Amino acid sequence: MKMEFTSHFSYVGGGSSSSTNIYEIREGRLWAQTTTGWYLVKTGQFLLVDYKGANHTDIKLDNYYGGGYWTNNKEEIELVAKFTGSHIVSDTVREGHCIQCGSCCLSYHITLEAMDIQKWVQQKRSDILKHLDVSNLCWINLKTHEPARRCPWLRKNHKIGNHTCKIHDTKPAVCQGFPYNLSQLKLVECKGFEWRKYLTEGEN
Repeated sequence: MKMEFTSHFSYVGGGSSSSTNIYEIREGRLWAQTTTGWYLVKTGQFLLVDYKGANHTDIKLDNYYGGGYWTNNKEEIELVAKFTGSHIVSDTVREGHCIQCGSCCLSYHITLEAMDIQKWVQQKRSDILKHLDVSNLCWINLKTHEPARRCPWLRKNHKIGNHTCKIHDTKPAVCQGFPYNLSQLKLVECKGFEWRKYLTEGEN
């Protein structure tokens, strides 16, 4: 039996979109349908719900070229958690604030999402769109047309020593709530945030 769940997204820079995800249970395992076929939903995830600074949960798929997709549908998130042994994490897991150290932008390679591109098209941001490789969902170097080694929108203030984002008002959604978990925080050596305790549904 196939199950459908619809999510509605609003963007910081304006605009909105909707997406529908389709699932099927096969021999006790959860599969998701994408534009390129059916993929097994990965186990052991941290599913961030009502997370401050982000309006979506990232669902990961096994062997999927895009890594996964987003949802903010509560029933869908609960279904994924049930069949994958994943932890639903509350919005109290992350503490701190961005100190504009630039660690995440300099050391973490992001994958853009179709909804980001749709948002920039709606906003008529040709300045952003020309930096995109739509097929691989990544930034490109305008001189070489190869994937960019770093974010083209990161700027360093040499007088103060901090970093700023040139498209902060409409940056990719994955950047808005980063870092999303403890492993990402450690990977980029983020100095502004910390996780004191994982609080999952059902814990006090």
